[in-house]
Amino acid sequence: MKKKCKKISMGVLILLACILGFSVSVYAKDTVAKVTSKRYSNSKTQYSVISGKTQAGKTVWKYTTSKFTATELDSASYKVRGSYVYLIDHTANNMLYIKLNKQTGKVVCRKKFSSSYNMGGAAMYVDSSGNLYSMGYYNDWIAKFSSKGKLLWKKKINSKYYWPSKMTASNNKLTVYFDGYYNGRVILNMKTGKILSYK
Repeated sequence: MKKKCKKISMGVLILLACILGFSVSVYAKDTVAKVTSKRYSNSKTQYSVISGKTQAGKTVWKYTTSKFTATELDSASYKVRGSYVYLIDHTANNMLYIKLNKQTGKVVCRKKFSSSYNMGGAAMYVDSSGNLYSMGYYNDWIAKFSSKGKLLWKKKINSKYYWPSKMTASNNKLTVYFDGYYNGRVILNMKTGKILSYK
């Protein structure tokens, strides 16, 4: 009898939602609805813990990044798109491209690049095909990685543009916004990386 009542109650709730014009999201017990990051540091090193959490805040999985020299910026940055979490991490000698399954936290792809690819404090954008665009505070170039972590292109930006704050995209154009001494933006062709304009 109780089970029947529960089914009827849920049916009534959904019917009311349709009539009143609002949506009802029903989450599975351990469905990851959001991803968060917390930084830990001391005078010498830092690292971050990326967590997948339910809508109610229950932690489903955790991913601990590599330890890196402590600076004013996070050594690891991440972006969520669809079913994946895209992560840029650093070790003492390498930059890491990491792709996690959003629901399980499992590493789907991991690629290693030289330390010259430093992307601490990175601004990131992921397109609908899973390509990652990233640029860090400590360098003057921007890179595009495929959904499998392959470097597709790398372009040098005018050095007066630094401290990228965000990226947006429209009509195959990627716009990078900067918050340094020169608050400008750079527009690039997303497919080729060609710099279209500085503003």
